[in-house]
Amino acid sequence: MKTKDNWMFGGSFSISHSKVTFQNDANLSTQIITNPKVGYFLANNLAIGIVSKFGWQHEKSAFSSTRYTNFGIGPFCRYYFLPLENRTNLLIEGSSTYNIYKYSLSTTASKYLDYSLLAGPVVFLNSSVGLEILVGYNSIKEVDSKRGRISFNIGIQYHFDKN
Repeated sequence: MKTKDNWMFGGSFSISHSKVTFQNDANLSTQIITNPKVGYFLANNLAIGIVSKFGWQHEKSAFSSTRYTNFGIGPFCRYYFLPLENRTNLLIEGSSTYNIYKYSLSTTASKYLDYSLLAGPVVFLNSSVGLEILVGYNSIKEVDSKRGRISFNIGIQYHFDKN
């Protein structure tokens, strides 16, 4: 099966929960992110495209409760290791997004860059639809800080055959 010149679209969903303990307080954070994407296969098994990010987060401590919303967009590149005729495949994907987020307690928006590297299996439910379970690392770079996070993503991609 040839994938060169084919298109794909779909997206993924991730949820995370973290707890950061300070001397007198603990900060609980829950984050939900969706990542719609569209891609084009430059060569067999190699796709590039655009990914967007929509996120919602709630942070709570004994002293405050903050919510924020996030929007980001940027490029991605992914590679499938096995022939696409296989019902199960392995992929790796790298992406970078430029993000704008706004806290509920602020009137101004802030910006940051993030970089992700994900890998895992994809199971094709039929010749066009793949269910992905990806695990990876996400690095967030703001003006005055840098954070890292392990992510677990579940997604569905639809592959259009050019024929």
